[in-house]
Amino acid sequence: MTKSAPNSFRLLVASNFFFLLASILYCISSGLQLQNINNNDETIESGDSRGLLFAGAFCFVIVGAFDYYNHRPRTWLHLTLIFAGVFGCISAVAEPKSNTSVAFNWASTHFYLLEALQLLYRNVKKRKDESQTIRGLRLVADVEFFLGAVLDICLSYVHIVRKDEETSITAMKTDLVSCMFWLIAALLTNALCLFVGKDGVKVPKEETASMSPALNGGETTTGSFQAEMT
Repeated sequence: MTKSAPNSFRLLVASNFFFLLASILYCISSGLQLQNINNNDETIESGDSRGLLFAGAFCFVIVGAFDYYNHRPRTWLHLTLIFAGVFGCISAVAEPKSNTSVAFNWASTHFYLLEALQLLYRNVKKRKDESQTIRGLRLVADVEFFLGAVLDICLSYVHIVRKDEETSITAMKTDLVSCMFWLIAALLTNALCLFVGKDGVKVPKEETASMSPALNGGETTTGSFQAEMT
């Protein structure tokens, strides 16, 4: 089976940047919602917070699009972040606590978990050509993203069960912890990508021969670090 690998280092860096941006937006949004609960100020959730949620989800759509475009061979698994981001956007623009918002948030969290699981498999099982340090740091980032996705799924079921009740401070603190897990994963992802750079795994010759120079800029090597969100 041909190994999936990124073709363009620039797209890889751009994808990592949008992953980091999405994580920051989610952290700010979660913090505002926690502040909203403490201050009983509904305008924060209906305005600033949900706008940031939409922006963060849209960033993941961009990450997913880069991921799909930048890898050979392409599979439906490279579309998981696109689905997660689109469903997250719909949830953010829908009426808070409505059936639409809760349902699309539930669907979005499951696609994020699917992405986390395939990243763990991809990086643990298929990346044996890197140093133990790089693989270890990559695993830390993968686990951080996985933990955040698991917490999000748990919260999505809480929102379903308690849809008509006020969101508890405990739930919002859990959401903030989940966002922090993703932020740590994004920081590690970007740091490792820039550290490893282009001098990593070479694109297999059979793939290189089939690539269009217009797609890869004539380069035959890419970063050995496949970002957690690609």
